Amino acid sequence: MTKWKDLTIKPYPTLKVSDAGEVRTAPTPKFPNGVVTKGTTGGWGYKYLTVYEPNPGGRKIKRNLRVHRLVAIAFLPNPFNLPKINHRDGCKTNNCVSNLEWCTPEKNARHSLINGLSGSQKLVPADVKEIQKMRASGIGPNVIGAKFNIDPRHVWMICNKKRWAYI
Repeated sequence: MTKWKDLTIKPYPTLKVSDAGEVRTAPTPKFPNGVVTKGTTGGWGYKYLTVYEPNPGGRKIKRNLRVHRLVAIAFLPNPFNLPKINHRDGCKTNNCVSNLEWCTPEKNARHSLINGLSGSQKLVPADVKEIQKMRASGIGPNVIGAKFNIDPRHVWMICNKKRWAYI
């Protein structure tokens, strides 16, 4: 049996979320049970839906909300205030609550690498830490880039917290 919960984040009190990964709008006279939204699959493969926030200035603000984040907020406790949500089976469109877990960015990246979900990512968090240490000791970006097979500009971005900022 599918469980539905009211979303507890402002300003979206009219949305309900199911443990099966569905989102339903508020009831209206035409649809007394609300409407289950299909959402859209974005460029990164995650399902999202577009909502419009009221704005005191008159014009509504458009927001794209990722469905897996809404499901996790509604059903999964997050006592450690972890920022990321991992899809355990690696399928970005499987938003069932049993497939989601709160995690650190490091765990999310490691899960992606171990399961072959991140085809273009060349570095792991340990590599990033090593790059930062090497650069701090005075080794140039060209040498570091050659060692890790990355562009020297990427070394600069890592060391200046433009990439991998959480490490």
